[in-house]
Amino acid sequence: PSGVKKDERSLCFVGRLSDEKNLFALLEAVSQTGCSITIVGTGRLEKKLKSYAEANGIRAIFPGIVANNDLPGLLNRHEAFILPSFYEGMPKALLEAMACGLTCIGTDVQGIREVISHREDGYLCQTDAASIRDAISEVMDDSPLRARLGEKARDKILSEFSLTNIAEREMELYRSI
Repeated sequence: PSGVKKDERSLCFVGRLSDEKNLFALLEAVSQTGCSITIVGTGRLEKKLKSYAEANGIRAIFPGIVANNDLPGLLNRHEAFILPSFYEGMPKALLEAMACGLTCIGTDVQGIREVISHREDGYLCQTDAASIRDAISEVMDDSPLRARLGEKARDKILSEFSLTNIAEREMELYRSI
């Protein structure tokens, strides 16, 4: 986390611009919230997403690929991170956003629900645009909720996903073998 001033009502997504990330539903949801969104990454859907955002008057920024060293600064400028995927493995972008103390919204799918505990350290929703929109609205309209979820997200990363913790778990696995 940094003390950077956050852009009001701003969301951030980081990942491949591909079908499984459910980005058209995200853009549809954002269009109904008054929020802006930064979509970091590249992929085969990039041109279509940009066209959709422009055609629908969505305040969307597409910076392309952001260097790993610059990503925490970019994340910290936003009020929330969102990952609307249909499925995930181990979503490192989500872990990075949580490490920055951001409020994180994710879909209740495999890979995300293993990281986010609903309304404890993040917010889970369904994959349809209406559910994503409702989640965004609830989180963005409740500053104390955002603050609490962001703080708990950071705590979870430090306690469960720190480099030391992961290395120790891996060593325990090796010892058990």
